[in-house]
Amino acid sequence: MSNVPSGESKREAGVTISAANSVHYLEAVCNHATVALFIVNEHRQCVYMNPAAEKLTGFSFAEVHGQILHELMHHTHPNGTPYLAKDCPLDRSVPEKHQLHGEDIFIHKDGHFYPVAYTVSPIHHQSGGLVGSVVELTDISQRKKDENILHEQTRSLQVINRVGALLAAELDLQKIVQAATDAGREITGAQFGAFFYNVTDRHGDNYTLYTLSGIPREAFAKFPMPRATHLFGPTFRGEGIVRIGDVLKDPRYGRNAPYHGMPKGHLPVRSYLAVPVISRSGEVLGGLFFGHAEPDVFTANAENILKAIAGQAAIAIDNAQLYAKVQHQAEELEEKVQKRTESLREALAQMQEFSYSVSHDLRAPLRAIQGYSRVLLDEYAEKLGTEGRSYLTRMALSSERLDQLTRDVLTLSRLGREDVELKPIQLKPIIQDIVQTYPRLQPPQTELTIVESLLDVIGHESLLTQVISNLLVNASKFVAADIQPCIRIWTEADGDHVRLWIEDNGMGIKPEHHERIFRIFERGQADSSYEGTGIGLAIVRRAVERMEGTVGVESDGATGSRFWVQLPKAPAVA
Repeated sequence: MSNVPSGESKREAGVTISAANSVHYLEAVCNHATVALFIVNEHRQCVYMNPAAEKLTGFSFAEVHGQILHELMHHTHPNGTPYLAKDCPLDRSVPEKHQLHGEDIFIHKDGHFYPVAYTVSPIHHQSGGLVGSVVELTDISQRKKDENILHEQTRSLQVINRVGALLAAELDLQKIVQAATDAGREITGAQFGAFFYNVTDRHGDNYTLYTLSGIPREAFAKFPMPRATHLFGPTFRGEGIVRIGDVLKDPRYGRNAPYHGMPKGHLPVRSYLAVPVISRSGEVLGGLFFGHAEPDVFTANAENILKAIAGQAAIAIDNAQLYAKVQHQAEELEEKVQKRTESLREALAQMQEFSYSVSHDLRAPLRAIQGYSRVLLDEYAEKLGTEGRSYLTRMALSSERLDQLTRDVLTLSRLGREDVELKPIQLKPIIQDIVQTYPRLQPPQTELTIVESLLDVIGHESLLTQVISNLLVNASKFVAADIQPCIRIWTEADGDHVRLWIEDNGMGIKPEHHERIFRIFERGQADSSYEGTGIGLAIVRRAVERMEGTVGVESDGATGSRFWVQLPKAPAVA
């Protein structure tokens, strides 16, 4: 029984067994953990390393035991500069007495660098002092690769969207090809790029131009344009994309005279990527070419993105060429219109000069005919007899009508030749002067009423007098024989303009003739008993247009007419 432990002994044995189990369990957890774990003592020496840490670092625990981790796997930056121990989070945790965490780059046993997420936690003694630290490392290589891929894809999309928006809005061919070349170089990581494209000028001649990115134009100035060689031919023929990891090893390289490779002085090229730019019609517009001095630079992803850029560039070039063609046609049309307009101006000027000259020259013989006719009627009437006097009277009246016609033609011609200065005009004094000049407009022959105060207009006094007098005389003339002419005059404000109305009780004008009567030698009444030359209303329209106004008529053809003249309103007098 003496071997049977007492109750106190049992308790102590249980504690010992429990502590042993805890250590065993802790060791099992650490050894099976997927996170790399290290324990370093207060001297920064490694005293524990789990299997995950051996796998991550490439070092065995035997190689690391007693060593300072920083000196084994954290001593150098990826760029080759030393990583100072004072900056190392593995060594700073103990003296700084608090947990550190972040991301950093470590060095594998074989020398390659790899990214990790780290947490360094100080280990405190029961007395409160520090006895070391626990280092946790997690390999984040895959996460970094994914982030880089996402970053690259985001950047690519940004470039594509930026270039797409630019190309969609641009119609300048040179700007389009330059934008496409710059974007392609940015996306692919090429050292330099070129866009060789075909151009047809307005005379139908074809030639090739190019733009560069990443290098000055002088670098290519001394070299000839690329030909459809074994290497360039597939692109210029639109056969597809060519991507070569090392062009010097490609069987197509160096097969064409005279250079059999790159000319002397050419920039070194190992990585090569070329994409044809093809229009919607299938025509090869040109090609995008990119190079790099290092091999295997261009990726499949870059190739796909460059293909999209080439497609956008093709659409933009199609649009630019179409715009240039339309613009050229518009310029040709404008040139033709200008020539035709100039010819018409010259012809119109010659016609006006001719009509003025003819009308002026006709008046001298007409005045002679009128004078001699009056002399014969006054002094030789008895000798001529009844029939002779009738003939002579008809001849005199005809010469007078012809003289009036020539005066009207001269007036119409003069309206197109004289300079017109517009200024504020009062209408009422002009109308009063016209009425005083023409007895037929005065009572009792005509009843003329000015309905209300007339608004002032912007016009030319002489032209306005010509317009109103013609309209008032017509209003008093074209009425039935047994009816007294009644004329009403008033004005209306119409925004920035004033409309002058002249209403009569005459025979009216049929609606289908409203536009025709303002043309030269056109009359609203076919009845020859109403005298007139058919030029009066043409003079009215020409004069109103010279004053920057408009003229028109309202009539049902049976109950009189209302002519209107619309002119700019005169500013109010302060």
